[in-house]
Amino acid sequence: MCSRDPQSKEIQLLARCKAGDKEQFQTLLSPYLHMLRLITYSILQNKEDMEEVVQESVLKAITHIGQLRDGDSFKAWLLQIAANEARMRQRKYRKHLFDSVEHDIHEQPFQPRQFIEWRKIPSTELEQKELRDALTNALNCLGEGYREVFVLRDVENLSAIETGEILGMSEAAVNTRLHRARLQMREYLTPFFKRPGRRWVPMSFKMMVLMGKMMVRKVISCKRAMGEISNYINGCLSEELRAQIEEHLRLCERCSLVLDTTRNLLHIVGDDKVFDLPFECTQDWQQFAEKRPGKISPIGTA
Repeated sequence: MCSRDPQSKEIQLLARCKAGDKEQFQTLLSPYLHMLRLITYSILQNKEDMEEVVQESVLKAITHIGQLRDGDSFKAWLLQIAANEARMRQRKYRKHLFDSVEHDIHEQPFQPRQFIEWRKIPSTELEQKELRDALTNALNCLGEGYREVFVLRDVENLSAIETGEILGMSEAAVNTRLHRARLQMREYLTPFFKRPGRRWVPMSFKMMVLMGKMMVRKVISCKRAMGEISNYINGCLSEELRAQIEEHLRLCERCSLVLDTTRNLLHIVGDDKVFDLPFECTQDWQQFAEKRPGKISPIGTA
């Protein structure tokens, strides 16, 4: 395989780091520094705590790089260390705010209120500070337990299984939280992205037809369709249910708008660099590690 392939290059860097060439760790770590800070900040919501946790996480990764098994994802492993460190910091200093990561998982489904078509967002606009601020503020508005799921699944594009392993929750809990986080993010951002002119979607003739069909149980309800939007986007539905939802979407403009705007959201946040978090990192991790020998505890321990 060509050595220019990023995956091949990372495998080579991992091998050199495991062999004791710690000078290569800076190069190995650099592509993941922003996402490391993002997931840590999404859990702690505190700049000072985040900076300390990121430092400790990187030091643990440097010290325990040999524990990463061949074939395992360095990215997921690194984020798991950071998530563990952040949760331990939470337990230690904010016990009154800490609860199981699976708490309230059976809460009432989130129902959107904004049914407005989004304007087109050109890729060049993603660099504008106004947009970056809006995305970051929306992320900060998500509840605890939702931010980190959204970041890992939709920003860092990890699987539900990997996300569950990192956060210590079941795959079902990940999917439930992700769906609610997506709808909340979409709700927060709709006023920013709304297309000028049209403010709401009235009940159309198609909607009247849909309601008539619902009464004779030929089409699923808006509530059911809305609850399956994320599974529809992720391709995790049976053929029968997918066909039912597509029939519903063909008739229901409001649910179609929720689907389209949620897809737009996922396109926009597909790069962690669009989040303008309130810090910069210029730390030379190799130099930092050399100054702090022998202060690293095993991964996942306090």
